[in-house]
Amino acid sequence: MANKFRDCTFSFTPDLVLDAHLSASLAFLQDVKDFFRDRADAEREHAKRLDLIAKKYSAKFEKRSLLGRSGASEDAFNPQNSVELAWKKIVDATEHRSKTHLNYADSLSAEIGDKIKLVISKKDESRKKHMAFSQRLSTEREAGYCDKDKCKKKYDDACENYEAAKVRHERAADDKAREKYALLLHSEILEMNNRKNMYILSIAAANAVKNEYFTVEVPNLLQDLHALSESVFDSLRKVWENYAILDSNHLHALLTHTTSVLIPSITSIDPKQDTLAFMQCNPQTSPSAFSRLTPKDFVYIPSPMWRDANGMASDAHSRCYMINKLVKVKRKLEQVERDMMKHAKGIEGTEKLHEVYVKNPEQGDMDDVFDKILEIRREHSILSILKAKLQANIEAIISGVGDAKPDDVFHNFHNCSYAIPTSCNSCRQVIWGVGKPGLSCKAHYLQQQKHLPMAEKSPTRSNAVVLVDGESGGHHSLGDMRASTQGAEAPQTVGGDAIVLYDYAPPMNADVEELAVMEGEICQVLEVDDGGGWTKVRCGGKTGLIPSAYIKHRASVSLNPMDSACEFKQPSQYAPYRQEDEIETKEFNGVVGIKTTVLFDFLQSAADEISIKAGQDVWVLDEDEGSGWITVNDGAREGLVPTTYLKWV
Repeated sequence: MANKFRDCTFSFTPDLVLDAHLSASLAFLQDVKDFFRDRADAEREHAKRLDLIAKKYSAKFEKRSLLGRSGASEDAFNPQNSVELAWKKIVDATEHRSKTHLNYADSLSAEIGDKIKLVISKKDESRKKHMAFSQRLSTEREAGYCDKDKCKKKYDDACENYEAAKVRHERAADDKAREKYALLLHSEILEMNNRKNMYILSIAAANAVKNEYFTVEVPNLLQDLHALSESVFDSLRKVWENYAILDSNHLHALLTHTTSVLIPSITSIDPKQDTLAFMQCNPQTSPSAFSRLTPKDFVYIPSPMWRDANGMASDAHSRCYMINKLVKVKRKLEQVERDMMKHAKGIEGTEKLHEVYVKNPEQGDMDDVFDKILEIRREHSILSILKAKLQANIEAIISGVGDAKPDDVFHNFHNCSYAIPTSCNSCRQVIWGVGKPGLSCKAHYLQQQKHLPMAEKSPTRSNAVVLVDGESGGHHSLGDMRASTQGAEAPQTVGGDAIVLYDYAPPMNADVEELAVMEGEICQVLEVDDGGGWTKVRCGGKTGLIPSAYIKHRASVSLNPMDSACEFKQPSQYAPYRQEDEIETKEFNGVVGIKTTVLFDFLQSAADEISIKAGQDVWVLDEDEGSGWITVNDGAREGLVPTTYLKWV
């Protein structure tokens, strides 16, 4: 099966060719700088040294080609490079300058050598940023491939689990055992379908990232590298123009030779034409040619353990799972599009400023502005990749299970544990003790409260916050949640587990110890936070630092596959209703608030905050999305307060 599909993991290195070209160009500029340094020394030693220096750099010129022909035959074509031609004229002109004095030598060092040194420093820093971004693009692409392979492995494992459950069901000793294993078999089918759908999603995401990489990002990177190459020699041209003017003014005796030979050769430098000549010798660096090398799309590969169709599983349970995923992806896509609009406006404004500086260099440094444009473009490119991935996921879900319907109920799940006997409404299995993990859902409760009339919004069992066991969608009461979520998050300990709450990707200039993680990953704590806001963890076989606020520590738990293979029972059979489990709600401008108690005094410090005091009752109007702040109403005013300053009544 593997031989039937084209391998999409191979890579191309035209950016490395351009990087080598830029390195050679900067090395060339270093030679030019050294030339003027030696030229200043030679001016002090008069004509005797000038002749030796001209021969030295003429020989170095003969050994280097800025066209980077990559082994191509020079007999086939011989394009001209304006920079090389101008440089040859400068070296030849040196032979005519045998008499000068100390002031002229000092002028060469200060006004020519130092400026070239500055150009080398700035352009080399820009080159490093380009190549770091190139590596980041490759990392983003490989991460998509790796995620696809991981999802494939999980799907295969789920298929094997199903086959094992099927064998146990077929070999059941009696009807009771057969019924028990039938429920387990049903659970394994649901898990297998979910893993299959996530595998298909990962394929869509990997294809999207791969297409964005080969058709958009790398061609853009190559274009920017060519632009940097042009700017290197454009800057060198300006320095040489300054040198030519200085030389003309200082050596009036050689004015005719300087103005007729040296200046025309320098002003004839055309970096764009040199770039075209370079691409003629190295056609693989052309941005338009690179996009044609895009590999074929990834395709769905059926599991060898389970024969099924290529499409997504679209049964009720699978659709519920994927619709929840669809809602989250759409929300994230909206945020990404908003961020891309901001970047687009930033690029537009910065490009206008760059045009102003190009027309009038005295108003500002055009190179600094251009570097800012490239920085925003890189951030926009990363968002563009993420947008393509999200859009591919949305299209895959809608194509597989359809779009969300008005009567669909969406869940907002959070990990929790159960400290008292608790029953799952979906599988009806009894959950005992804090070692049996589950999920809590607030979305169901808030939706019920929103649609109930005011007379029915009293705190009763029918509208209690619900809990779910695993990802099956079953419900439990608020009393169960309050009793069971105590101690859900374990203290920071070395060797403990933690779950990643948000995606984190280190910036390009980040410390090498930082680690990229994805939301939902489980990592092991290696070093606890010492107050600096960073925790050292091991995740996916890699070790590094991540922000402490991006993870939630938890006690180690073990999953028993039998927890989801049981008969349906009512929650009231195992979680009796208690009066203290009731919650009080209140409506503010159509929004239902849940009553809470303030733990500590908080003094307002911004316009969107409100002051609260310990022991005061307030009503929570929304959820903390990870910022550490939550909106409340104290009966008179509405504003933000720290989430940790509140507790449920």
